[in-house]
Amino acid sequence: MAKQSINIGTSANDRTGDSLRSAFNKINENFTDLYTALGLDSGGLNLGAFEFTGSTLTTTDSSAVVIDQALNVTGTLSVDGEFEITKHGDSSLPIDATNIEGWVEIKLDGEIVYLPYYK
Repeated sequence: MAKQSINIGTSANDRTGDSLRSAFNKINENFTDLYTALGLDSGGLNLGAFEFTGSTLTTTDSSAVVIDQALNVTGTLSVDGEFEITKHGDSSLPIDATNIEGWVEIKLDGEIVYLPYYK
């Protein structure tokens, strides 16, 4: 459906515009059309292949969600499935394999584990 504009007349109170009933009917139909297009009538938000329901983001075509900018997570990041790092350094040994720079603390299945990182 095309957007329905409300006729407000040519001047105030000239009785040439839409009646209140007709105007609000157009408003309701415009919102119904908008909610349907965004998928909000089913309790979620649909933006192309993306759907938001509550706090869950999914895709309608089962493709991966790609974030191509920096991502900061200030809370707990939970992964239910595989966790894959696709960009990393080369596979050669660290510059100094005996000098651990620090540790990365991660939690796997509720248990804290530490992974070393080197210079």
